[in-house]
Amino acid sequence: MTRAAARDLYDVHNMIKNNLIKDEHKVHLRKSIIFYFVITSNNVDKGFNLEMIDRINERMIKRDLKPVLSNYDPFNLKEAKEVVKNYLFNLMNFTDDEKKFIGYFIQNQYEPAVLFDNEQVLERIKDHPMALWRTK
Repeated sequence: MTRAAARDLYDVHNMIKNNLIKDEHKVHLRKSIIFYFVITSNNVDKGFNLEMIDRINERMIKRDLKPVLSNYDPFNLKEAKEVVKNYLFNLMNFTDDEKKFIGYFIQNQYEPAVLFDNEQVLERIKDHPMALWRTK
């Protein structure tokens, strides 16, 4: 969502089109997107910006994507943008706890248990170096 890469748009579009993200995994996907957004974004307080997808143009597709695609791949940029933006818009309806996690992070407080309740996930990310560094 933040780097506006043609190959990312292609991959996400195909994941959606081929229904690779099952409904039971969408909550975890949203939480993972939130987590990685806050630790990598310089503008967490400005929220998610799906407009970055609009920066992908035919020139980028021709330069960065077409060389790695089969000649028979009928990639449609306009359709891919619409499908991905719609999917992400619907996916990114935050719960109160997700909003709280982002708010804490903006205030330089790293509270992963507010975002995740899975003990295995929490164990893996409790000392995440980038999250700790960003909130230091």
